[in-house]
Amino acid sequence: VVVDPAISTLTSYQSSILFSVEGVNDAPLLTASSDQSYLEEGAVIAVAPDAVLKDIDFDKADPFKATISLTNNSDNDTLKFLGNTIKFSVKDSGGVDLVNASGKEIVLSAKSGQSVTLSDFQQALRDVYFEAADDLDADFNSRTVSIQIDDGAGATLGSPLEVSIGIKTVNDAPELASSATVDDYTENSGAVSLFGDIVVADEAEPSSLGFFKSATVQFSSG
Repeated sequence: VVVDPAISTLTSYQSSILFSVEGVNDAPLLTASSDQSYLEEGAVIAVAPDAVLKDIDFDKADPFKATISLTNNSDNDTLKFLGNTIKFSVKDSGGVDLVNASGKEIVLSAKSGQSVTLSDFQQALRDVYFEAADDLDADFNSRTVSIQIDDGAGATLGSPLEVSIGIKTVNDAPELASSATVDDYTENSGAVSLFGDIVVADEAEPSSLGFFKSATVQFSSG
């Protein structure tokens, strides 16, 4: 509507302008705590128990997927998916089904014929767990888990979300091994070695747990 500047009551006829808005596929968003803690010889822990996943353009028809990877790991470290395996397939990066839904890298996607919501994917991320070997052999370095989301329509996270897993050590008992025996000893014949082949082992790092405090040897007759 145009108004005459001299006579405000004089206006033009109303006209309309039509224009179209073309949508853009927005990238998904993922947040989670960046630090977790794992106790040596302890139970599995969730990698991202508080993960929040958002995607305003989420479409069930798109092949949405999440890739979770151990980027610095020991041989016996593993990721486990303990979530809904009826709705989700669990594969490696090559598309091969993972035995027991576990591996160094797991790719989660909706199974064919399953209706999976964004909330389902968020819960699936929360159901990914980390486990290390029962005995870490003094490998107490932190592990890093990387999470990347692909919305199936050409958009991913700007950069993968990384979670650092600190390792809390358990002070294992030292081990002592010896096969030496002294069958007979003749009085006044001089000293003999009792433990010539003794081996003492402690898998804990001396730098973190200190040196041995003492060793006690006891004799008994019999």
